[in-house]
Amino acid sequence: MEDNELNELIKSATVGNLNSSFTSKLDENGKKFILMLEEQIHEGKDVSPSVVARILNERFGVRVDESTISKWKNRVKQNLQT
Repeated sequence: MEDNELNELIKSATVGNLNSSFTSKLDENGKKFILMLEEQIHEGKDVSPSVVARILNERFGVRVDESTISKWKNRVKQNLQT
C-alpha cells in the first residue's frame, strides 16, 4: 500500500469530532427524549439500548450503535452513585 492510500485511510478515519457525544447530533426533541430517558434511569427503570438506538434512528434520523447507548446508560448510572 502506498503512502497516499494510507493518508486517505487516515483522513477518512479521522473525519469530524469522533469524541462528540451522540446527543450533539440530536435536535431539540431528540435531546428532550434523552433527558427523559435519563430521568427514567434515575428512577430505577431500565433502558433497552437496542430500542433506544432504533428510536433514535427511526424517529430522529440519528444512527447510534447499541454499544454507544450502553456506554451512555452506564455513565448515567455511575453518575447516580457519585
